[in-house]
Amino acid sequence: MGVLGRFGGNALKYYGSILTSAYQGASTADMWTSIRANQALYGLPKPGASAPDVSVIRGYANRIVAGARTLAAADGSDAITSDMMAVAPYTSRDLPSIATTPIYHVRYQITVQASDGTLSDRWSTSVYTAADMPGTVGALIDATNTDAEEMTAQAAQQTGGESGGTSLGTSQHEITLV
Repeated sequence: MGVLGRFGGNALKYYGSILTSAYQGASTADMWTSIRANQALYGLPKPGASAPDVSVIRGYANRIVAGARTLAAADGSDAITSDMMAVAPYTSRDLPSIATTPIYHVRYQITVQASDGTLSDRWSTSVYTAADMPGTVGALIDATNTDAEEMTAQAAQQTGGESGGTSLGTSQHEITLV
């Protein structure tokens, strides 16, 4: 069943557009323009989602953005608190299950420097249970930096020994509960 009630499910296919709009502080009209652009790009049916469906997903997206901004403003020694995270609308778990056994998805951007010196940014997600979720902002950044370094090193193995580059660190952290 998940956390969504009567509304929201039909707009999940536009979650990326809605989340991006929330980060940009886009107006409702601009958000709908983005949704329509994705409808056209992917050949999705129109209207595809009702205003109440989009509104519910936008509410979740706004809470995720608020949590990410609170996390970004915190000092490394600050404890990770509930106002630094939000429930993901796409989870199949309900709120009591999340409260009992939380699973944290930490999404972040990795900056990688290729062997030719070019820089690129890649999105990644690390998954933590309550037992292994870092307790402070600094510990979380350290953990995601380690994960990013490991993923960059694994890229060399997947490409036949060709270097995946060097991870320069992570940024734009976002914690969602699923």
